[in-house]
Amino acid sequence: MSVKNKQKLILNQKELAQLRANAKCHFCKTDSDLVVDHDHTTHHIREVLCRTCNGAFLLGGIENRLNTLAKRTGLTLTDAIQMISDYLTNDYSMNDYYTNMLAVEAKRFARLNAGEQREQLALYNVDTTALTNNKQRLTAFKQALKLLHKRKK
Repeated sequence: MSVKNKQKLILNQKELAQLRANAKCHFCKTDSDLVVDHDHTTHHIREVLCRTCNGAFLLGGIENRLNTLAKRTGLTLTDAIQMISDYLTNDYSMNDYYTNMLAVEAKRFARLNAGEQREQLALYNVDTTALTNNKQRLTAFKQALKLLHKRKK
C-alpha cells in the first residue's frame, strides 16, 4: 500500500503494520520499535519512525514546541524552524561563558585517559612531568582554565 495514493484512504491497524513491516526509521535508520508518524493537524501520514525519534524526545516534542513558537510570534512553522536554525548556528564565540563551563569542562577532562589529559594540558602550556595521577592533572586543568579566563581588574 502506497502512502501517496491519489485517493486518500484512512488506514486501519493492519495496513499501518504493513507500512512498518520492512521499514527503517527515516532519521536514525533503526528497524526496531517503529511507528507510523503523522501530522497531528492534517492527519496525513508522513514517514515510518522509531518510537524514540517520533516521541517527545525528538520530533513530537520539537513539533509541539515549534508550533507554540509560531503561534506566539505570528510566524509560519517554516519561518519558526528557520529562526531556530539561525539561532543555533549563529557564532557566539565572542560571548562570555556560562557559569557552569568550568565544571562541564572538568568532567569532560576527567573522562580522558592519562595520555589525552597530558595532551590537553600541553595546549595550556602546563608541564605534566610532576603530575602522576588523575587528581593532580584535573587540578592543574582547572587552574589553567581559571587562569586563562580570569577577569581583568
